[in-house]
Amino acid sequence: MKILLGALVALVSMAVVAGCGSTSEVAAAGPEAMRSLLGNWTLDSIGDKSFAMLVPQDVAAKKPTLDISADGKVSGFAGVNRLMSSLNMDALSKGEFALSPAATTMMAGPEYAMKLEQQYLTALGKVRNFKVEGSKLTLMDGTNQIMQFVRGG
Repeated sequence: MKILLGALVALVSMAVVAGCGSTSEVAAAGPEAMRSLLGNWTLDSIGDKSFAMLVPQDVAAKKPTLDISADGKVSGFAGVNRLMSSLNMDALSKGEFALSPAATTMMAGPEYAMKLEQQYLTALGKVRNFKVEGSKLTLMDGTNQIMQFVRGG
Protein backbone atom coordinates (compact mmCIF):
# COMPACT_ATOMS: atom_id res chain seq x y z
CA MET A 1 0.00 0.00 0.00
CA LYS A 2 2.88 2.36 0.79
CA ILE A 3 4.37 1.69 -2.63
CA LEU A 4 1.04 2.45 -4.33
CA LEU A 5 0.81 5.70 -2.38
CA GLY A 6 4.38 6.51 -3.41
CA ALA A 7 3.47 5.91 -7.04
CA LEU A 8 0.55 8.30 -6.70
CA VAL A 9 2.84 10.95 -5.20
CA ALA A 10 5.21 10.46 -8.15
CA LEU A 11 2.32 10.97 -10.57
CA VAL A 12 1.35 14.21 -8.88
CA SER A 13 4.95 15.40 -9.12
CA MET A 14 4.88 14.72 -12.87
CA ALA A 15 2.20 17.40 -13.16
CA VAL A 16 4.86 19.96 -12.33
CA VAL A 17 7.31 18.90 -15.04
CA ALA A 18 8.77 21.96 -16.74
CA GLY A 19 11.68 22.51 -19.09
CA CYS A 20 14.91 24.30 -18.36
CA GLY A 21 17.72 25.62 -20.56
CA SER A 22 19.17 23.32 -23.16
CA THR A 23 22.80 22.46 -23.78
CA SER A 24 24.68 21.68 -26.94
CA GLU A 25 24.06 17.97 -26.27
CA VAL A 26 20.30 18.44 -26.20
CA ALA A 27 18.29 17.56 -29.29
CA ALA A 28 17.74 20.38 -31.75
CA ALA A 29 14.53 22.35 -31.44
CA GLY A 30 11.63 22.10 -33.85
CA PRO A 31 10.27 19.37 -36.12
CA GLU A 32 13.56 17.44 -36.14
CA ALA A 33 13.41 17.11 -32.35
CA MET A 34 9.91 15.67 -32.59
CA ARG A 35 10.90 13.23 -35.35
CA SER A 36 13.84 11.99 -33.28
CA LEU A 37 11.51 11.20 -30.36
CA LEU A 38 8.79 9.39 -32.32
CA GLY A 39 8.32 5.70 -31.74
CA ASN A 40 8.54 3.05 -29.09
CA TRP A 41 11.22 3.29 -26.41
CA THR A 42 12.12 0.60 -23.86
CA LEU A 43 13.78 1.45 -20.54
CA ASP A 44 17.46 0.55 -20.37
CA SER A 45 18.45 2.30 -17.13
CA ILE A 46 17.41 4.70 -14.40
CA GLY A 47 20.34 6.79 -13.22
CA ASP A 48 23.37 4.52 -13.12
CA LYS A 49 21.33 1.33 -12.60
CA SER A 50 20.58 -0.93 -15.53
CA PHE A 51 17.14 -2.50 -15.73
CA ALA A 52 18.63 -5.81 -14.56
CA MET A 53 19.77 -4.09 -11.35
CA LEU A 54 16.27 -2.72 -10.69
CA VAL A 55 14.42 -6.05 -10.48
CA PRO A 56 15.08 -9.37 -8.74
CA GLN A 57 17.30 -11.73 -10.74
CA ASP A 58 14.81 -14.60 -10.52
CA VAL A 59 11.93 -12.64 -12.08
CA ALA A 60 11.09 -12.22 -15.76
CA ALA A 61 9.96 -8.61 -15.36
CA LYS A 62 8.54 -6.61 -18.24
CA LYS A 63 10.51 -3.45 -19.00
CA PRO A 64 8.78 -0.05 -18.76
CA THR A 65 8.20 1.72 -22.08
CA LEU A 66 7.42 5.12 -23.59
CA ASP A 67 5.52 5.37 -26.86
CA ILE A 68 5.62 8.83 -28.44
CA SER A 69 3.31 9.56 -31.38
CA ALA A 70 3.42 12.31 -34.01
CA ASP A 71 0.59 14.22 -32.32
CA GLY A 72 2.64 14.45 -29.11
CA LYS A 73 0.66 11.82 -27.22
CA VAL A 74 2.75 9.74 -24.85
CA SER A 75 1.74 6.34 -23.53
CA GLY A 76 3.58 3.41 -22.12
CA PHE A 77 3.98 0.77 -19.48
CA ALA A 78 5.31 1.92 -16.08
CA GLY A 79 6.06 -1.44 -14.44
CA VAL A 80 2.53 -2.46 -13.46
CA ASN A 81 0.24 0.19 -14.89
CA ARG A 82 -0.27 1.96 -18.22
CA LEU A 83 0.85 5.59 -18.49
CA MET A 84 -0.87 8.30 -20.55
CA SER A 85 0.36 11.87 -21.09
CA SER A 86 1.43 14.27 -23.82
CA LEU A 87 4.49 16.32 -24.64
CA ASN A 88 4.40 20.08 -24.21
CA MET A 89 5.01 21.10 -27.82
CA ASP A 90 6.10 24.65 -26.92
CA ALA A 91 8.80 23.26 -24.63
CA LEU A 92 9.80 20.71 -27.28
CA SER A 93 10.30 23.52 -29.82
CA LYS A 94 12.98 24.86 -27.42
CA GLY A 95 14.67 21.45 -27.11
CA GLU A 96 13.09 20.73 -23.75
CA PHE A 97 11.17 17.64 -22.63
CA ALA A 98 8.07 18.44 -20.59
CA LEU A 99 5.10 16.16 -20.08
CA SER A 100 1.58 17.26 -19.28
CA PRO A 101 0.06 15.84 -16.07
CA ALA A 102 0.14 12.08 -16.44
CA ALA A 103 -2.53 9.54 -15.73
CA THR A 104 -2.05 5.86 -15.03
CA THR A 105 -4.26 2.90 -14.51
CA MET A 106 -4.50 1.97 -10.83
CA MET A 107 -3.69 -1.73 -10.60
CA ALA A 108 -1.56 -3.30 -7.90
CA GLY A 109 1.22 -5.74 -8.63
CA PRO A 110 4.11 -7.59 -7.05
CA GLU A 111 6.15 -5.51 -4.62
CA TYR A 112 9.25 -5.43 -6.86
CA ALA A 113 7.13 -4.21 -9.82
CA MET A 114 5.42 -1.51 -7.74
CA LYS A 115 8.84 -0.33 -6.54
CA LEU A 116 10.13 -0.26 -10.13
CA GLU A 117 7.06 1.71 -11.22
CA GLN A 118 7.58 4.23 -8.42
CA GLN A 119 11.24 4.69 -9.43
CA TYR A 120 10.26 5.03 -13.09
CA LEU A 121 7.54 7.62 -12.50
CA THR A 122 9.67 9.60 -10.05
CA ALA A 123 12.57 9.68 -12.51
CA LEU A 124 10.25 10.68 -15.36
CA GLY A 125 9.03 13.58 -13.23
CA LYS A 126 12.59 14.94 -12.96
CA VAL A 127 13.24 15.08 -16.71
CA ARG A 128 13.84 18.51 -18.26
CA ASN A 129 15.58 17.81 -21.55
CA PHE A 130 16.75 15.01 -23.81
CA LYS A 131 19.11 13.83 -26.48
CA VAL A 132 18.73 11.12 -29.09
CA GLU A 133 21.85 9.41 -30.36
CA GLY A 134 21.24 6.59 -32.80
CA SER A 135 18.86 4.15 -31.11
CA LYS A 136 19.28 5.64 -27.60
CA LEU A 137 17.07 8.23 -25.92
CA THR A 138 18.62 9.89 -22.88
CA LEU A 139 16.33 11.88 -20.60
CA MET A 140 18.13 14.41 -18.41
CA ASP A 141 17.54 16.92 -15.62
CA GLY A 142 19.56 19.57 -17.43
CA THR A 143 23.03 18.04 -17.50
CA ASN A 144 22.69 14.70 -15.66
CA GLN A 145 21.28 11.52 -17.14
CA ILE A 146 18.08 10.50 -15.37
CA MET A 147 16.93 7.66 -17.63
CA GLN A 148 18.01 5.94 -20.81
CA PHE A 149 15.85 4.09 -23.33
CA VAL A 150 16.54 2.05 -26.42
CA ARG A 151 14.37 2.28 -29.52
CA GLY A 152 11.97 -0.65 -29.82
CA GLY A 153 13.19 -3.39 -27.63
